[in-house]
Amino acid sequence: MNNKLQAGMAGKLREALDRVFDERSFVDFLSALAGDWTVEREIEAAMPSPPHSIGALGWENGTIGAFLGAAGAWAKASKNAL
Repeated sequence: MNNKLQAGMAGKLREALDRVFDERSFVDFLSALAGDWTVEREIEAAMPSPPHSIGALGWENGTIGAFLGAAGAWAKASKNAL
């Protein structure tokens, strides 16, 4: 995928994250994340990335189930580091 597009989307997410200071701004950040994920799904539908690689915009989990599984695995692996 176009590295400029990926960098631009990452920059927008970083800006949204930097604006988080309360519940409303956190919800705005979540909306930005959801929008980014949706754009990646659209790109992937048109031009799929190779299997076992990150998506067009850098998402490593293609579904919420994959994300939750990865989060759980991380939590178990880093239990003593929390």
